[in-house]
Amino acid sequence: MKLNYMDKIVIDVDPNKGFSILAGEQSWETKDGFVPVVVLYDMQDKQEKTFMFSDAFDIEQEEYKTGYSRGIRTYYKGFSFDADFSFATYVEIIECTGQVKIGIIPINDTIDYLRKIIWPGPFDFTDIREDYYTVYPLQQGILIPNGWKKDICLHDRWELRAEMLYSRSGYMPWFGQVRGKEGYWYLVNTPFDAGFTLEHQAYGDCSVGTVWHSQLGKIAYKRESTYTFYDDCDYNTFCRAFRQYLKESGELCTLKEKMIKNPSVQTLIGTSIYHDIVYRHVQPESFYYDKEHPENNDSVVTFEEMADKLCKIKERGINKVFVHLDGWTRCGYDNQHPDTLPPCEAAGGWDGFRKLSETVKSLGYQFAIHDQYRDFFLNAPSYDPEYSKKNIDGTVDCCEIWNGGKQEYLCPEFYLGYVKRNFTAIKEHDVFLDGAYIDVFSCEPLDECSGRLHRVTREQCMKERKKCLDYVRAQGIIISSEEGVCWAMRDLDLIHHAPYVFESVPDPAKLCGRMLPETIGVPVPLLNLVYHDCVVTPWSITAKINGQSGFLHALLNGGVAYTSLKLSEEENEQVKRVASWHELVGTSEMIKHEILDKSGDVQRTVFANGAEITVDFGKNTYDIKIAE
Repeated sequence: MKLNYMDKIVIDVDPNKGFSILAGEQSWETKDGFVPVVVLYDMQDKQEKTFMFSDAFDIEQEEYKTGYSRGIRTYYKGFSFDADFSFATYVEIIECTGQVKIGIIPINDTIDYLRKIIWPGPFDFTDIREDYYTVYPLQQGILIPNGWKKDICLHDRWELRAEMLYSRSGYMPWFGQVRGKEGYWYLVNTPFDAGFTLEHQAYGDCSVGTVWHSQLGKIAYKRESTYTFYDDCDYNTFCRAFRQYLKESGELCTLKEKMIKNPSVQTLIGTSIYHDIVYRHVQPESFYYDKEHPENNDSVVTFEEMADKLCKIKERGINKVFVHLDGWTRCGYDNQHPDTLPPCEAAGGWDGFRKLSETVKSLGYQFAIHDQYRDFFLNAPSYDPEYSKKNIDGTVDCCEIWNGGKQEYLCPEFYLGYVKRNFTAIKEHDVFLDGAYIDVFSCEPLDECSGRLHRVTREQCMKERKKCLDYVRAQGIIISSEEGVCWAMRDLDLIHHAPYVFESVPDPAKLCGRMLPETIGVPVPLLNLVYHDCVVTPWSITAKINGQSGFLHALLNGGVAYTSLKLSEEENEQVKRVASWHELVGTSEMIKHEILDKSGDVQRTVFANGAEITVDFGKNTYDIKIAE
């Protein structure tokens, strides 16, 4: 069925395949060979089974219109697995903006064993040209030029959590494709149970489609995405569009606004980050356990020794530091969560912990602790299988990767109770915290739980995580978590990092394989182009990105730097330089990023306050301009 709106936008919907969109002079259509499918989970066989949309007993289409839009709706009624199951898809022209909305509507949501629906498919993007590229929010962000020399398959990397938004494979719920100057931007408006499919074969084109995961086994609610078309655009255009979307939806919160909620956030501007560990204990079943050298599985730095290290940092002239302390807990880093207390006795217990916090304060630094409420370790005193997160078939996910060994996952309904218990006890022991790092909340995908007495959707999981962040902030504490996943960016003051993703090769000795020096695709700061003035992001000045200086990347991105006693005098001065640059641009929006030469060595970022920096990675130089 075809629909023409004033010859400005034409949509043509094939109920068994995909659709085409003619927007002005641009034409985009679903890639040939794509077939939309419904994927179920067979409770008996414990396997997935796939059915095509075209397998529906009855398929009907209709044209419809509202006061502001018109579209084509397609109904799919009855399947061999359930004669009553039905849903509709729609492709709708928004007349005032020229955007096209698409979505899925549950009509008779009779089953509770749906796994996912794959629709819409990728647009045809087969021409191999230098000025054709895909913009994708893989961690900090990448461009994938058509004809890119390497395969890209995110499914090969378990840690990226491919096909799930709000994870490392999709910090933000959008992507885009550019053909020369024209292009489209695709935004998922209902991202909690959504994901992308990305496929790129070496020297070929890039295909990106959409996956709608079930909510507790059902479609459950209307799913929706929006296409926006541009005659003249690049990746900066898409970032500006998403930032505007965040403003319109009330989800953008800048650091200046966060300083009103908690004035302590001001201390992060121009700071440096010191990250260290007190107690490390590795359980025998952990992936990290060293069988050849068991003595390497335990180490303790006392709280007094840690205080001495921080005094030495101060002596090196690093005057503003946010101290991120791992392994301060009763059984060490990544052990027995959520039962962290009392502080490690071998390191000095409550008295030593309190004195360390006092020393940090006397140095003019900020004192922050690592904490964790998702992992549910089987040897934790509070462990009870009743409160573990349950899958739809009643099974429980578990692993033995981290230092603490065997674990399951805590149902999100119980996060906040443990947070309040632990932070109340710390306060009662007169330990003053400037900051708290709630691990994995902003990098691991949102969880759902099918527990008999505690059913939680992914959207509810997000709300439970937010409750924890809000509670900690309400205590006057700077709040941080792992990465720049956008659902959390309204709440977070600081993240651990937002890196570019490196290529890797399988290596059983390495948890995530052996990392190569090259990044996946062309690295560009998509996240910073949206959120630079909303969160503080640290960079390692000693790291190399495609052989390029980490120090220059820290400057280019307007971030802060990690500091360490291991740094050379030159590197120590670089930490100071990064901090002084952050003092100038840390609360200013990054409004533009440019790659200025074919090699990618010369790049520039521009900030809203008129400051800009141009770096030359080949010459290892930088040039700063400040508006008068």
